[in-house]
Amino acid sequence: MEERRNQLIDLYKQLMQEKTRACEDQFFKKLVETELWVPGTPEEIDKNKKGFALLLTGEGRKFVPAFLDREANIGRFQREDLVPMTYDKLKYLIIDSTEKISGVVLNPFAENILLDRVVMELVDARTMGMTLKREEFKGKVMLRTPEALPTGLKPALEHFFSEHLQVEAAWLIKAQREGEDEDYWLLLIDFHGEKVQLFPQVAEIVKPYMAPGQRFELVQKSPGFSAEDMKQAQIYELTQSQRLS
Repeated sequence: MEERRNQLIDLYKQLMQEKTRACEDQFFKKLVETELWVPGTPEEIDKNKKGFALLLTGEGRKFVPAFLDREANIGRFQREDLVPMTYDKLKYLIIDSTEKISGVVLNPFAENILLDRVVMELVDARTMGMTLKREEFKGKVMLRTPEALPTGLKPALEHFFSEHLQVEAAWLIKAQREGEDEDYWLLLIDFHGEKVQLFPQVAEIVKPYMAPGQRFELVQKSPGFSAEDMKQAQIYELTQSQRLS
């Protein structure tokens, strides 16, 4: 742990000196492998979930403080409130948060490594080959059954869903937002549990089947949404025998 922490700090210092793409790639790769310690605070909205303490900049931007070591200088935070998690898990929690969070700050009371949303998307692009973001859209979205699916995608998703019994059903749909010319893939999933546990794994499965620049969206099916008109777009349904197994 200590060695990995020191390596990340050394790579960051090297990046600040040389400012090359090679240094960026090394730093990003080590970052996604690193376990962080994040101050947790109980959320009043849902007592079963954990929220995070935030640090505010002079401009009013909010950042989640994350420490590379449990024994790091944590300021006024309490060590018993530190929650261990990977960078990737923290990233997904930030993406899924309804609060406007600008990014992560590593060791804010020492090295003060600021990773805003632009940098976090760059990390995704370099380490995953895609970028992940939460998009709010309040206009109309037109849905249609696709004429054909990317070859191999349906069996890959069926196999994954069959091993994750919290998934009840899934639909692969073509969607187009009002005012936009390009359509995109929308994977609607009916499941129990938290998106942060399921969606990152699903995104990794879908990614290889997307053409360069192609966009896809993962959406959790809401209880009030009727999928009756999308029967032909359904690609998976949990069977009764699976429920009983």
